[in-house]
Amino acid sequence: MSSDENVIDAQTWLFEHAERLLDEDSGAAVPYLERLLVSSEDRLLRIFCLKNLGLLHFGLGDRVEAKKYLRAAVELSPADPELHHALGQIAAESGDFWLALLEFMEAVYRGRDGDVVAFMRAVAATMRQLEFGETALSILVGAYERNPDDPWVLDSLSKMFEGQQRWLDAIAARESLIEVIESNHALGPGSTEAARHQLDHLSSRMREGMRLIDGPDVPTGPSDVQRTQLPSGLHTLINALGLRSHHL
Repeated sequence: MSSDENVIDAQTWLFEHAERLLDEDSGAAVPYLERLLVSSEDRLLRIFCLKNLGLLHFGLGDRVEAKKYLRAAVELSPADPELHHALGQIAAESGDFWLALLEFMEAVYRGRDGDVVAFMRAVAATMRQLEFGETALSILVGAYERNPDDPWVLDSLSKMFEGQQRWLDAIAARESLIEVIESNHALGPGSTEAARHQLDHLSSRMREGMRLIDGPDVPTGPSDVQRTQLPSGLHTLINALGLRSHHL
């Protein structure tokens, strides 16, 4: 057997062991991935190693190593939205919310239909951290329009409406969340009870805030939310944020 065949056999063995350990979500895959990375010049195989090493180190709490591997993976695969999302999470955990926003927006821009809503939630959460509450709400509404049955979007919408004391909107979002949970148990055991408890809390808060009024001060109902179909035009915002981040 030639030396080239020996190398291929060794790489196959390392890959199979790494893949099996990754399926078990085990940090034990790290040394296999490191050895496979060193031994291979194949682009796709290196992306596989770098990406999974980054995600594993992130899961183990080592943000420095995670960022190193994920950045190297992005250089080889800049269009992978999961890489940008992971880098955004690292930045957010480090308190660098502008950088997190750039990465999350890039993930939305690069994302596929099935993933975009999760990335939009991350953008909205970061916008809230940066105190752009109305923009965050608009993004969540866009996420809801894309997937009205996403339980995490409904939960976030309910909480944001509650923070704005928009009780009817908060209650409507919470009722929709209960329907979703009951239909597919999306948030796990006990979620329905927790959602119903929150619904009772919202109803109580709304009743407490009611006032008997007449004349020109009669309310006309909750304000409309401008609906938006993101991610249209995201590249423009990404570029603008990129320019701003250089001056921070």
